[in-house]
Amino acid sequence: FARLDTLAPDQHLLHADALFHTGRYDRAEGAYLAYLDDVDGDPVIWKKIGDCRFFMGRYDEAITAYERALESTPDDPILLELYGDALLEVLRREEAYTAFEHALLASPDNPALLVKTADTLALLNRETEALALYDRLTLGGDADASLWRRRGNLLEKLERYDPALTSFEEALRLDPTDSVSMLGSARCLISLSRFEEAHGILSTLVSEIPGDPRIWHMLGTVLESLHRPDEALLAYEHIPDETPVQRGILLFESGRHDEAFSLLSSNPDKLSSRPEALKALSKSSMAIGMEDEALALVGQQVDEMTNDSGTLLLYAELLASASRPDDALAA
Repeated sequence: FARLDTLAPDQHLLHADALFHTGRYDRAEGAYLAYLDDVDGDPVIWKKIGDCRFFMGRYDEAITAYERALESTPDDPILLELYGDALLEVLRREEAYTAFEHALLASPDNPALLVKTADTLALLNRETEALALYDRLTLGGDADASLWRRRGNLLEKLERYDPALTSFEEALRLDPTDSVSMLGSARCLISLSRFEEAHGILSTLVSEIPGDPRIWHMLGTVLESLHRPDEALLAYEHIPDETPVQRGILLFESGRHDEAFSLLSSNPDKLSSRPEALKALSKSSMAIGMEDEALALVGQQVDEMTNDSGTLLLYAELLASASRPDDALAA
């Protein structure tokens, strides 16, 4: 094509298709537009222009191209699906759902369309309708792991943890390497207080994806629930910038008072919202001989939150430890 001085209309189209299939979408778009100069209004060409723009991330322009194509072929299910995909990219979810629904009129058993429709319903918080579609798709016996995972995610969102767990487990039966479903299973097990089982899954995940701080955080939380603070601390060390207060509390619970004091005293703004952090810091201060500082710290919190019974009780406990029984009784 590059050696030709001029291109006939059919050569413009062949050239554009060749560019498109080699991933040179910007040049393909130009070639398709040049073809339109000779053959105006061809919906197939407007669809191809929309595809070029979609693959280049120019979604609003892709929508315009698909709309031009739909003017001539308004019931084309493939074109409507592409149109819906582009609308989703710019968060026009209601319109995307309408496009998918329209496409389903012509292709009612298309599984990809049904999945996209269900996904869009879930994004629109129309969970009951989305779940009905996921159930329809999984009943056939041909559902893949991603579909079971979608169903699990929706059920988890609805706080129906047992059936959500069943869905994630089915996804893992079909694809044992599905780390997203493993993580979903762990979340459901935590919500069901089945911490030992969650621990087993999370231990596997951190060995396979050691750089994901979310998994380390979940593992630390589970280890806390299992009353294994030293191991929880090791987990939190993988995300030091995210959990300084929680690590400080665990250091206190492990009897490492110097380290707990150092970490918690450097995060004073978190104390009022985390009573367990205030307790850990004040008691660590007492343990390392900083009795006056501990009493001043909690006394200040008492003055600021006069009706907080938990803070008053902690203050009384510290006063008693400081051999001030009368003040402790008054508190």
